[in-house]
Amino acid sequence: MRVIALLSLFLGFMGMMLLDGQTFTHAVMGIIFGIAAIWGGLASARKDHAIAERRRLGRIMAALGLVLALFCAIQLPSGYRFQERFNARSREFHGRNHVNPSADFHALGLEDVDEAKKLFDIYKQVYIAQIFEDYWEDEGLHKSSLHCFKASVTTIYKGGLNTGEKVSFYYCADAPALTVSNAFVGSNMLLLANGHAANDIPFGVGDFFLVDTNVQQVLQCVFPERRQ
Repeated sequence: MRVIALLSLFLGFMGMMLLDGQTFTHAVMGIIFGIAAIWGGLASARKDHAIAERRRLGRIMAALGLVLALFCAIQLPSGYRFQERFNARSREFHGRNHVNPSADFHALGLEDVDEAKKLFDIYKQVYIAQIFEDYWEDEGLHKSSLHCFKASVTTIYKGGLNTGEKVSFYYCADAPALTVSNAFVGSNMLLLANGHAANDIPFGVGDFFLVDTNVQQVLQCVFPERRQ
């Protein structure tokens, strides 16, 4: 009986620690395992009535089972609402991509995975970097302004860069320089380059993309062995 109680406690508490979005299901299972722990603990305490230490252990496991069951019961309403929202978003995400997977490529101006592979083959460096600083520079009247970025490499798909390496880049905008700065801090960008990115590298249209769901799906198709 002690083994049943101990196993029930282990499974019940471990289930509450899982981060898969199924909070309601885990709470229901926690109640079941909690009741099993109570039953097993009390049965063990009655069976070992002549041995005080074992009787005390059985009561402790029964008490822990009660705590587990009550905690899970309290979590049921909020867990149900959270799981419903999580599952709805998951179905929407997977449904959109399964129904029309080409939408991800079209969002990047690409026709299909073959065209995406041809694009990435042109570059020596394909990586994602997280922005920690961005600002604008005014090059003067009748000249393009520069939008400058500083970032840290977070994911490498191709090339010899290292995770955590600092990179800086910029692109020319046919518009006056903005007065805002650090508007992109925390954003992730997919960068396509041919040189080492430690120095300021000019990027053109099609050389960089803000990482969103479309970009993530395209990367998974082109680099299936590399997950973010």
